Amino acid sequence: MNCPDCRVELKRIEHAAAHLDACPICAGIWFEEDEILTVQSVQDGLRSLDQKVQPTGFGRGQGPFRLCPMCDSPLIRYRYLYTSNVELDGCDSCGGCWVENGELSAMQEFLFRERTEASSPAEMQKLLIGMLGAERAKNDAKAREFQQSIKSALRRRQYHWWIGYGQLKDD
Repeated sequence: MNCPDCRVELKRIEHAAAHLDACPICAGIWFEEDEILTVQSVQDGLRSLDQKVQPTGFGRGQGPFRLCPMCDSPLIRYRYLYTSNVELDGCDSCGGCWVENGELSAMQEFLFRERTEASSPAEMQKLLIGMLGAERAKNDAKAREFQQSIKSALRRRQYHWWIGYGQLKDD
């Protein structure tokens, strides 16, 4: 697997019982599906991983878009836990997540603030509305993709109804 930014091979590291892939140049880290939850579940796990993986040089930057190191699908930008200022890059195809150097510490700070601040009912309602909106947008995108695949399949087929048979005939 190659770094989405630097295009160099990612190095395998272990942290908090998770097997991760890190860029030796820009210190970005690739989390496969649910690995971020494993690291997050350890006390101060995100911050300690951010301190463990440090950049050794300057990456070439992300360019116009990033591709998933696992499946080469375009990565989609999203906000960590919907309401934070931390933007991550996720893959809808394989469920992985690309985290840039320094973002893990910002995620840890956000989690600490969320856990220690007493949330008012209005803030909780705002958070839930944001989560539902993000989930609906994701489901709408999947529905549109499914509709497009059906339309494409129907365009490739021509229906021929024969008297008494009702068969499909491929071109």
